[in-house]
Amino acid sequence: MRALLPSILVASLVGVMLIPNAFAVDVVPDWIKNNAGWWTDGEIDDQTFVNGIQFLIKEEIIQVSDTTSSSNNSEFIPEWVKNTAGWWADGEISETEFLTAIQYLIKDGLIKIDEDSSEKINYDYPTYNQLMNDPNLSLNTVFDKKIFDGVMNNPNLSSTEKIILADKMAPRIAGYRGATFDGESVYFTPYYSNYDRHGIMIKYNTTQPFDDRDSWNVFNIGRYCAFPSDCTYGGLTGFQGALYHNDFVYYVPYFIDMTPKDGKDKQDGSLVLRYDTSLDFHDSSSWEAIGPWGVYEDGIVVGNNLYFSPHLDKNNERHTLPLRYDTTKPFDDRDAWEEIDIGLNASYIGAAYDGKKIYYAPWEDDNQEGSSIMIYDTEQPFSAKSAWDFISIPYRGYSDAGFNGTHIVFAPCWCAGNPTIIESSKIMFLNVDTQEVSFSTLDYGAYNGVVEADDALYLVADTTKNGVRSDFIEVTNSIKTFSPTIAKGGYWGGIFDGQYVYFTPYDNPSLGKKNGEFLRYDTAKPFEDDASWESISFAMTDFKYDFVYPEFDIFSKEWIFAASQNKR
Repeated sequence: MRALLPSILVASLVGVMLIPNAFAVDVVPDWIKNNAGWWTDGEIDDQTFVNGIQFLIKEEIIQVSDTTSSSNNSEFIPEWVKNTAGWWADGEISETEFLTAIQYLIKDGLIKIDEDSSEKINYDYPTYNQLMNDPNLSLNTVFDKKIFDGVMNNPNLSSTEKIILADKMAPRIAGYRGATFDGESVYFTPYYSNYDRHGIMIKYNTTQPFDDRDSWNVFNIGRYCAFPSDCTYGGLTGFQGALYHNDFVYYVPYFIDMTPKDGKDKQDGSLVLRYDTSLDFHDSSSWEAIGPWGVYEDGIVVGNNLYFSPHLDKNNERHTLPLRYDTTKPFDDRDAWEEIDIGLNASYIGAAYDGKKIYYAPWEDDNQEGSSIMIYDTEQPFSAKSAWDFISIPYRGYSDAGFNGTHIVFAPCWCAGNPTIIESSKIMFLNVDTQEVSFSTLDYGAYNGVVEADDALYLVADTTKNGVRSDFIEVTNSIKTFSPTIAKGGYWGGIFDGQYVYFTPYDNPSLGKKNGEFLRYDTAKPFEDDASWESISFAMTDFKYDFVYPEFDIFSKEWIFAASQNKR
């Protein structure tokens, strides 16, 4: 056990009575053991532990009575108290013995109850504890702005409590598009949360249990300036897809800040962000960015080259400018990057490779009623116009593609975000030998992404313009559809790790919020079986990590309380 070093301001309390409140099932709620264990292990300091006890008293989880103040100048909590907390956390002593130690802290004046921390509650408004236990405030309930505003204006709540409750109603770890896999971890791409474009990076270690939050890691790269010398623009937020190659994860650039600070002109363009997987995920020096570029949506790795699928230009207008990066050259070498002006006003989302050619999925075209599949022959120079070919189709609105050995399969996105354009909800097939295009007999709905697995392609289900989440699709020699019970929202992109297909959570229009449910399917099990699927979602309090919002102090007593009692 470590010695307790910080001195503690004290005012003793006599005649103490410890009474559990109505929210506790046992004499003391189970989550208090987490605090005791953290304190014993040195993960939180004395004052933080004391703050946690103060908060429990304020919330009437522990009640005190007949309190009077007297002087006591003790500067240390005795070592035996910490030992007792550790033994209780490890189950070696009873709850009663732990309560005796807490009673000693209060009675001897080592915990201070001041007027500020025990101010009167305005009973016209619910307390924090009541709101945290309100089943109407959760991930799976419809977002109600009136309720949300009521919480934000509740005089009983501190700023930290408001942030925690806002995250409970509309999670910040939500709104991702695309993913990639480095052989050990899956990286999900931050796009747009329930609050704004964001840069909360999240990765999952596939060697660890999927449903264990300790298997996951977060880092808010969006809090950092793209360039240390200039913080005018929010360039490290709002990406669309990720690519992995040779120890680096590349996040596909999408967002261009059109409303910068200080009244300056808009951002010059988007930024490709790269993370070195050999370095610390939480160290900002492990990340670097280059730009400016236009707007891209996903891409593909072929050999040593990264190909980014063109969507918009630097002015956020439809202008087809495919981009390629040669990974054999330095990341910051402008000669390593090639961009070609195709001469079209068309947008694309994602691409697939058949061993020779890259096929870009057509999204929208300003020059025709339908659209055109764009094809690049990788055996020719990237900048050669002869290397590029096009196949016109009668529809638009396809979002990503995959190769199954004979056909390029394009995912139709008859989706909620684009209800007016001419789209098809039929799956499109391109025979790579004959270059003939065909369509599925049935209409299927809205999809954003195609994941290539060993023996099948998986179409990533999103929400249609009618607000209905489409079924997930498995394409082999036949087409299977399934809607797992646990999957509530819409998804955008995903990745295969050799056994599992991961679906990236994006939106949930039926609930009026972004989706934060990370979903995976075990390809070793039947596709049409609920038991083959699992999901996990997160609160910010799942992570002992500083997200660095100005009003957010994760070492506050409210944070410790929420983190320790949080249950998904």
